[in-house]
Amino acid sequence: DPTFTTAITIYVAALWTYESIIWDADWPWVMWTMGNNGRYISLIMIPILMLLAHLNHLYPDLPSLESPGKKSAVFAVGILLIIPISLLAGIHGQTYWTDEAAEVLDNNMEDGEDFLFIHDGTLGMHYLYTFHTEIDDVDQRNITGHWRSPGSGWQDELVNGVKLENRGNLSNVQWIVFAPGTYWTDGYLEDWNMTLLGCADFMNGGGNWEIWSTHVSEPEIKPTD
Repeated sequence: DPTFTTAITIYVAALWTYESIIWDADWPWVMWTMGNNGRYISLIMIPILMLLAHLNHLYPDLPSLESPGKKSAVFAVGILLIIPISLLAGIHGQTYWTDEAAEVLDNNMEDGEDFLFIHDGTLGMHYLYTFHTEIDDVDQRNITGHWRSPGSGWQDELVNGVKLENRGNLSNVQWIVFAPGTYWTDGYLEDWNMTLLGCADFMNGGGNWEIWSTHVSEPEIKPTD
């Protein structure tokens, strides 16, 4: 039914538009980072299909999925548009470049250490949460993650121990994860070392991300996909 399809499309588009506003994210690129928004409303597709089957039983002459009639051309075009998009989404999945960064932290952080995530205001806390799901036993290992935007004065907090209201204490930070497009604001510190250089794929916005640490190690460069 075109009415139901239109309603679902408008609902998902409204979610993306609303979140692009509250996260100050560019439209329509917010659709890549918040691609799962349609999963809840898609649940009503089951009762919709049941309703369509019931209508087809009551009114056999109405166009349906099995017998689109004059709508066959429109039906075919719709399938041709949906299949490649669905395949792309299915193959790529809802992945984040932070998954790989979190894996590095999970394998290398010592118990009781903190890490600092530098990311702009758009979805900064959203991405920080993905670290929590990828680092094992964060509570038992007493690992704490902090997020700061590039212009928040985080380096002053880190170097000089400046404490600001409603912000976590960065005195125990031993690891820093720089999102693509971010870096040290006043030049990197001598006692910090780049541990890994990675590259986010196209579906995740592209660009290089880096992990720095106070631990001395040979830097690793992840190959570009």
